[in-house]
Amino acid sequence: MRQTILILELGALLWLPIVGCAEQIHNLGGFDGGSWGDLSAPDGALRPDLASDASAVDAALVDGATGPQVVIVVTGDPTAKTISDGLAGQTPRNYRMAFGAFRALKDLNDPAPLELLDYRQAPREVDLSQRTVVGSASLASLAAGSYTYGEVLLTKAQFEVDATIHFAGQSIAQSITVVAALSDTTIAGKAWKQGEAQVTVPIIGQPYNFSLPALPSTAGGTLIQKNGETWMRFAFGKPLLIDPQQPTGAEAEIIYETYESFRWQDTQQSGHQPNLFDITAGLPPLIEPVLNFGATGYRVITR
Repeated sequence: MRQTILILELGALLWLPIVGCAEQIHNLGGFDGGSWGDLSAPDGALRPDLASDASAVDAALVDGATGPQVVIVVTGDPTAKTISDGLAGQTPRNYRMAFGAFRALKDLNDPAPLELLDYRQAPREVDLSQRTVVGSASLASLAAGSYTYGEVLLTKAQFEVDATIHFAGQSIAQSITVVAALSDTTIAGKAWKQGEAQVTVPIIGQPYNFSLPALPSTAGGTLIQKNGETWMRFAFGKPLLIDPQQPTGAEAEIIYETYESFRWQDTQQSGHQPNLFDITAGLPPLIEPVLNFGATGYRVITR
């Protein structure tokens, strides 16, 4: 069914601020001083372990699309890399992301982006430890055109990391769970506003609520926050050509680089140790500043 395959390797999701209706645009850059990815990368192949498996994708289509299709696939890549930002880091476990929509733009000023998939009412949750077919759309249902940018609506992130909890005179190692609303959304039946976050510490027995800090502005891709939504925009290495009459489909695989993507600033509080994520119990708790989670990089490859 597919001859044309579009591979997207994305990331660069940072902590997000709580915002109102005003549009906020944040450019994304790399920790090592470079960009998050080569937005005009040449044609190339993924590593063998990340290569597209067309038969597996065909067997897992989830939206009832027929005929040639555009298929969206998401996975995580924990491959080790050098990160030179002066922060401590940890690779999250049980890492899940939720996506509300995928769309394509003919240019940066496209007034009517092409909606490929819309899951705003029930965001699709993805386990970043495996390849997941998020959805598919029939080419016959899409407007023809040459699209140079893509956008993804980010709604939620959830993961586990290790922490040292300072409680009742003791320092106890615990696995904690972090949940964050990247857009206005519903999590476990409760409405969350963009920027709200919560950390659950088993020994404490109750969750701590906090707000996500603001993003930096650097070179690379772009996050756009408006009306309670957070969109990640990326450039295609080559235009995505949509023709409802074409006999073959296309595939977009979004690969998040998750190695040590949970990053924090070590502090000098009593009992805190370097390269350990420390939380001192109390009201309010003393939580070492978390400056980043999500992905530590991306690049876009088209073929």
